[in-house]
Order: sequence, then C-alpha cells, then structure tokens
Amino acid sequence: MSKFNKEEFYVFINPVALAVGIIGLCLWLEVDYDRIAMTGGLIWSVTGLLHIEAQKKKNN
Repeated sequence: MSKFNKEEFYVFINPVALAVGIIGLCLWLEVDYDRIAMTGGLIWSVTGLLHIEAQKKKNN
C-alpha cells in the first residue's frame, strides 16, 4: 500500500466538512430539503470541476 501525504488527506476530508457545514446551516435556517439537495449538488459539481482543472495543471 502507498502512503498518503498531507495533500491527499486534505482532498478526502474537505468535502465531508463542507457537506456537514452546509447541511447544518440549512437545517438551522429551516431550508427545504429539496433546496439543500440542489445546493449540495451544485457545490459538489463546481468543486469537482475545480479539482479536475488543478490535477490537469499539476500533471502538465
């Protein structure tokens, strides 16, 4: 097995912290569950695209 470096750990834990924070904030503000799902999907797709672009720049 390969060892994980600090950058790889950050990539795994950051989305979890973001999701928990968004859900907690939306529940505190009493937002509908449909809106929470749409917001989470949007943020997930944007951060995924940003990560892909960063990996492309890193490999070139």
